[in-house]
Amino acid sequence: MNESPKPKPLFFIVLGMVVLALLGYAFRGVLFPSGTTATGPKPTASDVRPAAPSAVTPSTPSAPPVSGDGNGESVEAADSNAPTTVKEYTYVARETLPPVKEKSDYQPLVNRTVKFALNVWAGWAPIILQNNGSDAGAKWKTPGGEEFQVELVLIDDPVAMRDAYAAGQVHIGWATLDMLP
Repeated sequence: MNESPKPKPLFFIVLGMVVLALLGYAFRGVLFPSGTTATGPKPTASDVRPAAPSAVTPSTPSAPPVSGDGNGESVEAADSNAPTTVKEYTYVARETLPPVKEKSDYQPLVNRTVKFALNVWAGWAPIILQNNGSDAGAKWKTPGGEEFQVELVLIDDPVAMRDAYAAGQVHIGWATLDMLP
């Protein structure tokens, strides 16, 4: 007899609420009109005029300046001295990893301890916490029920991590993509 697990009624209630919320969001303009119409001409820069100098008092802010001669270009002038724009750059050729220096020399597990190489990244905090630090402290289990330990090794250089893996000094090397050239 096929007794596969089936969703509970609460699942269908939550699913229905999500679908109704998405439909409400999709038709929000029809269901809840804002009262403004999108008809009529759009204002241009010529519609924005600075206040007359006699009408401006210290308590009244002035209108934004109109760029150019007010022929409808834009309200603000382009700033050619933007501090975030770099005008000069130097070409850097493609970088490649140097060849592996060490020969392959796998070192078997000692006391069923896996050496796991990591880079510096805050995202590794849960692994470090669950392992009780970087030393082989916590006991882990394989799907077969066998126990093993994990020693976390900090290697923040991708070439050094690759060479350590090739030399058999670490069993796993894991890094974030910003490390790679």
